[in-house]
Amino acid sequence: MKGITLKNIETEGELEKYIAEKSNNHSVYKHYGSRERITNNIIREHCFYLSNVTGWNDVEDRSRFNNLNLSVVNYGLCFSFSKSESIAMWMLYGKDDGLMINLKKATIKSILEMKEAVLGMFKNNSFVSLGKIALTEHSIILQDILYCGDTENGKVYVKRSDEVVKEFDSGLLEGLSHNIKNVAWSYENECRLIVSIDKKEIEKIEQTNPGCKCDTLKIYIPESQWEAVREGIFNHPNVMNGEDGFNNSRLQGKVQWKIG
Repeated sequence: MKGITLKNIETEGELEKYIAEKSNNHSVYKHYGSRERITNNIIREHCFYLSNVTGWNDVEDRSRFNNLNLSVVNYGLCFSFSKSESIAMWMLYGKDDGLMINLKKATIKSILEMKEAVLGMFKNNSFVSLGKIALTEHSIILQDILYCGDTENGKVYVKRSDEVVKEFDSGLLEGLSHNIKNVAWSYENECRLIVSIDKKEIEKIEQTNPGCKCDTLKIYIPESQWEAVREGIFNHPNVMNGEDGFNNSRLQGKVQWKIG
């Protein structure tokens, strides 16, 4: 797919290959979050939790990501492939004292090669395991988000990173509704880890666990990658020389977070 850009894509297949190529070749994958969530769920457990859209802040995205016509349930985890830290991402997801994990491509690749994951749910802030899933029998991929504007005469404004096409064929996007967001979110530069699991398999697990819903998928970070993950954790710009051993934000002391 060398040399292929959004401008010269003519088929849905070409678009899917283009997205796959871009998604798997970022140099960094940043994950922002509250200190409590990242500390309790990722650092202590050495794992990531993928959601079936529970708690997502983009209402349109929630409705598209797992629409009722799908034969699978999608579980997703969001990263930013921006090379530099984002003030907007810190404010939206890191709040006042959050953390950011800066993953390298090798770590992401190792997660994509994991053989097993755990379906479950959070209850009283603790993860409840409901059943194991063989990832080799399901789809696990990375997909960059395409940011779209208004559609007119079958054409739509599309943006991905610094590529912009003002009149893109909207018909090419019909099979990719689960990785399309409004252009207002384009500052995120989002790349999404997506695991798609057959609905029938999920229903079997839920039937053996009455009253429970498999709204979360737990994937362990390979131990061989944990040192690299630990070295890539950054404190919020508000945190001045924290005692936790994490890296200082490169924005430390450069932004006044509370005004007025």
